[in-house]
Amino acid sequence: MLTHLNCIALRTVKYSDRNNILTAYSREMGRVALLMSAGGSREAVRRRAVTMPLTPFECIADVRPGRDIYNVREPRALLPLHGLHSNPVKGAVAMFMAELLGTVLTESQEDAALYAFLVDSIERFDSMSRGVANFHLAFLYRLGRYIGIEPDVSTYAP
Repeated sequence: MLTHLNCIALRTVKYSDRNNILTAYSREMGRVALLMSAGGSREAVRRRAVTMPLTPFECIADVRPGRDIYNVREPRALLPLHGLHSNPVKGAVAMFMAELLGTVLTESQEDAALYAFLVDSIERFDSMSRGVANFHLAFLYRLGRYIGIEPDVSTYAP
């Protein structure tokens, strides 16, 4: 069954000479594994650009019962992230955050609030001009609320 997914790319692993497996977090299904072509054609290069770490994208996936890896059709970027992919510091922080999210988000349950938080954080990170190198610290602090380990600040006093 063809399903429309809104995803955030986390990591890509080479599966064979012809295919890569992209791990992503989707609003509709939680963590998903997507099979993408790894060729050298213009379309394959465009797909790799759309699925760089921490890039929100939409696609159509062929979801079948009993399968863990879904075939992908027509991936399209949801946001133009010019700052994230052109700034080397932002790129390094984005790769760290994507690797961390790939490790932390192991459950495959959908969570619309977590997805909205991630997209909002990515948009803010892309538009930042100062404090880029420390963004991951604030992100981790705010992520704690969504993964169940929020620090108790009720007794904090300056």
